[in-house]
Amino acid sequence: MAMTEYQEKIVQVLEAAAFVEAGAHCKGRFARTVDGFETSTTSKSAASFCAVGALREAARTLKISPTAVEMAQIALRKTVCKTVVTFNDSPDTTGNLVAEKMLEAAELVKRGELTCLESTW
Repeated sequence: MAMTEYQEKIVQVLEAAAFVEAGAHCKGRFARTVDGFETSTTSKSAASFCAVGALREAARTLKISPTAVEMAQIALRKTVCKTVVTFNDSPDTTGNLVAEKMLEAAELVKRGELTCLESTW
């Protein structure tokens, strides 16, 4: 089954966010500076991102609707079986694990296993 344009955008956000997370992960805030201070995900000083922050940054960079971020979070939640924030902020969660789960979520979308992500968007 071919992906819809909408599903393709969700996959793009998840895959780009996985790349961001693997490089620089943070907990407790959407984004942090190199010194660990909270900052906006759109700030040039943002050096690390939580899972949701990485999804937002990926969508902004790719110029994809924030709606895709919401749907990407639903897909990610399916792979981690808890809220994305709870998963991200768990002491055992690393940036590499977040990236791995984002890629798993992208695969679910590619296989059409998350029909709840269909939208008129």
